[in-house]
Amino acid sequence: MMLKKTAIFVVIFIGILVAGCGGGSSSSPGTTAILQVVPGPWSGTYSLNGGSGIAVNGAVAATGFGYFADNQGNVFLVENVPESSPFTTTLIGTAPPGQTFPDGNKVDTFSVSGTYTSSATATSMQATLSSIDPATNTSTGLDGNFTLNTDTPYAGTPSLTGLQGQWNGYYVGKASTSVSITVNANGVFSGNDGYGCSISGSLVQQDPGTNLFYVNYLTSGKGCPGVMNGLAYESSKDVSGAFGGAAGTYLYLGIFALNLAYTVELKL
Repeated sequence: MMLKKTAIFVVIFIGILVAGCGGGSSSSPGTTAILQVVPGPWSGTYSLNGGSGIAVNGAVAATGFGYFADNQGNVFLVENVPESSPFTTTLIGTAPPGQTFPDGNKVDTFSVSGTYTSSATATSMQATLSSIDPATNTSTGLDGNFTLNTDTPYAGTPSLTGLQGQWNGYYVGKASTSVSITVNANGVFSGNDGYGCSISGSLVQQDPGTNLFYVNYLTSGKGCPGVMNGLAYESSKDVSGAFGGAAGTYLYLGIFALNLAYTVELKL
């Protein structure tokens, strides 16, 4: 069961619902301002402690943050996506309920160092990861790397009205738990999940026609985490495989609370 707490609104999400696409940032000596970190869906691979590459999918917002997640339910929040190369930033990794990372932690903080290659319509991000203990600023011994690329997983033109309907699916992970929500034409939704939580919230499209939505996600009930926030995008394919690769329209959400994160896969 999820930890019972009213989650503190994660500071990086403050103001995202009223922010538009930002301009290029200035670069410091030794860095190059790139054209733009293209917002929307991303995909790629990551590895930890020399392991093989693990497939991940996620999204990056124009307002400077993003996430990627694997099919086991591990979710990685990129707190700030810089617009210069090389770059440094911080990444928060959260393991799925009842599981931990190889260092035994449920939540890990990673120092990230990387580079970009970018064009007008696509961006590739390569970086190394080093897990650090925030209290002592020392390494925990968990290291790795990732490569992410902009992606176009949806064949149609995304819109709030196009999301209207009944969506059913799962919190992604080894022990997937059911989720069901009904989305109205204005992006407001309600539903429930297999944890016994009632769900309400809203989706706000970043810009008309773009495949990126900001998510306000509230769960209520005994043992439910309360306020969560994040990003969503549409896909024409079953990325996690939870639906056996069935054709259809899918909605993917990466949502975050304090020391808690989920990816959600829903099918219309």
